[in-house]
Amino acid sequence: MGEGYRLDEGIGIAVRKEDETLRRRLNRALEGILSDGAYERINALYFPFSIY
Repeated sequence: MGEGYRLDEGIGIAVRKEDETLRRRLNRALEGILSDGAYERINALYFPFSIY
């Protein structure tokens, strides 16, 4: 099993334990939006502060 991706305490995305493919896809998508700047652009549309 791969490393978990932790955003913060109390924040998470629930997936079935047996759904490894979905978990990997979600983790890859989260890593992507954080690394390419998309997170900052989306966050700025809705919040005056970073929720990450």
